[in-house]
Amino acid sequence: MTKEAIEQTFHVHAPAQLSLANISGSVEIMPGETDMITVKAFKNLEEGDSKRSEVEMTQAEDGSVSIKTHYRPESWLSFLHWEACDVEYKVSVPTTCKLNVSGVSNTLLIQDIEGEMRLSTVSGDVALKDLRGKIELKAVSGNITGERLNGAVCVNIVSGDTHFSASNFSSLEVKTISGDCEAETMLGPGPYSFDAISGDVRLILPGESRFIVHSSSLSGDLKSFLPVDPTTRQESGPAIKHHSISGDLHIDSSQTTLGLPVNPLTPVLEPETPATDTRTGVLDRLARGEISVDQALQLLNNVSVLSR
Repeated sequence: MTKEAIEQTFHVHAPAQLSLANISGSVEIMPGETDMITVKAFKNLEEGDSKRSEVEMTQAEDGSVSIKTHYRPESWLSFLHWEACDVEYKVSVPTTCKLNVSGVSNTLLIQDIEGEMRLSTVSGDVALKDLRGKIELKAVSGNITGERLNGAVCVNIVSGDTHFSASNFSSLEVKTISGDCEAETMLGPGPYSFDAISGDVRLILPGESRFIVHSSSLSGDLKSFLPVDPTTRQESGPAIKHHSISGDLHIDSSQTTLGLPVNPLTPVLEPETPATDTRTGVLDRLARGEISVDQALQLLNNVSVLSR
């Protein structure tokens, strides 16, 4: 494959800022020098119209860096069958950097960066690893994966699956038309919100997690394999909100250490304990969550009447 290489280095000061817009190809952003943004662009000369596909690199007075792929057709009729060539970007930025990255038919990989990030793609997979900060991600078609993310994350995707593992989201919002979502995370202040037309949601949380669930679905189930503590019926913990037309919400327990491989858990059904009419039996049933407080009071009242 014949490629044309374009490289440029920009000296930046904190806070570093990068804006990158690609049409077709890929973008890879990795940590580099503390005061430099280095951009390497590789144009594929064998596919698409490389002559009219241009790479523009500029730096504003405030130090922010802007990278754009342009396609300049001969006439407006060319847009009916436009063929911009693929451009592969390999970018290194300071470990703390504000990012604004977009693409049309473009894959995206970002790793080990801290800062506010606004990411969008029309078609293409997105992979995020070891990021810290607020992330806003929009996608039309493509799968999203994230590992060891830390911060507030907002995802809006039309068609595609979302998978987050070993993360620590202070809040998480996912909106999807068609696609499943799986998120393994510690719980912060929240909220954790999931809106789906069609798709299942699976949350993997530490076993000691406390939260409040608000779930509504026209066709879907709510399943939780975390232990239920009947002594904490008062509302406490962050809110988990789930709304769907067709889709389930599953809440599972992670391994002892977050980040270890997680296997789907199967609920263990304990054998039923015959109800007794003794005070101890009523209290045991209340502790197991088999009856409500009001029911327990009624049964205890009956026990008192029978014992007279």
